[in-house]
Amino acid sequence: MISVIVPVYNVKPYLEESIQSVIHQTFRDLEIILIDDGSTDGSGEICDRYAEIDSRIRVIHQENRGLSAARNAGLDICHGDIIAFLDSDDAFLENALEVMEKAMRASGADIVECNFSFFPRKKRSNLRNTPMQKALPNHQSGLYSGPEAMKLNLYLTITHVVWSKIYRREIWNRFRFRNGQNFEDLDIILPVLHSARNVYLLNEVLILYRRRPESITQTLNLKNLRDITAAYTHYTNYICQFSPQYFTDSDLDFVRRKQLFSMLSFYYRGILYPIPQKERYLSYLNKCILDLSASIDLSKCSLRLKAAAWFYHVSPMAVNRMLYRLYRFYRSSQTLLLR
Repeated sequence: MISVIVPVYNVKPYLEESIQSVIHQTFRDLEIILIDDGSTDGSGEICDRYAEIDSRIRVIHQENRGLSAARNAGLDICHGDIIAFLDSDDAFLENALEVMEKAMRASGADIVECNFSFFPRKKRSNLRNTPMQKALPNHQSGLYSGPEAMKLNLYLTITHVVWSKIYRREIWNRFRFRNGQNFEDLDIILPVLHSARNVYLLNEVLILYRRRPESITQTLNLKNLRDITAAYTHYTNYICQFSPQYFTDSDLDFVRRKQLFSMLSFYYRGILYPIPQKERYLSYLNKCILDLSASIDLSKCSLRLKAAAWFYHVSPMAVNRMLYRLYRFYRSSQTLLLR
């Protein structure tokens, strides 16, 4: 049996599509756990309605405690010998779990990861006729050891997200997500991969991922900034813990460059958009960027990262003014289009 854990919080426009993608799976031996994390938009009632019509569905209602706590609640009560996660605004393709479960049995892997695609703009009814562009162009089918999988994750051949994979139950007997922290997947992915005897990559699109501006990872605020910094710290500490056994100095430098680019992206977006506690937000980012820059050889960075860092270091105020003008022009053009 596969236990599918679906955290739910205020996703009413997308929730039914997500639930239906699970209940219509060609693999039928499922336990579907919907965790309503204090929704206020009617999402909880939708969960209850589906539980009445499908006996495989279990619903947990809890006060809002965040995505990590919701997933942990599902892990605490699930009974399947295989575990899968699905975000409540995403969807499985109809044969997703069947294909991954067969790959797990055939390969003997503890974890199987599939490729995924972004939701097309067309409606769900047209999905079967819509070409699926792979979000992971370097994803190659094959069987890898846990340490090899960690290295592939470092260079994004294996993603850091937990929802693109299925797991033997024994993996999650050892782990829980860090409660209260966003970017929880980045925080936990290396230990999870390391614990697997083997990881199988399946280069087939089986999941549709929805990009939403209002989602947690797209929200600009001080808490998210601190959470992603903490997640990167845990990630790099794990790499340091297993260097030079599995990782080299160049691997660590690569991760720091990724983090620097991420911080610069947060910085420039923070300038462009109105955000709460903007002064504290930018001050925190300034410290992160300066600390990271001091630990990186910028001469080895990509041209894009060099340019972003150069603008930041040479004249941040000039960049601020330039970006603000671009932002005002963008807003005015949008207003004209609406008239």
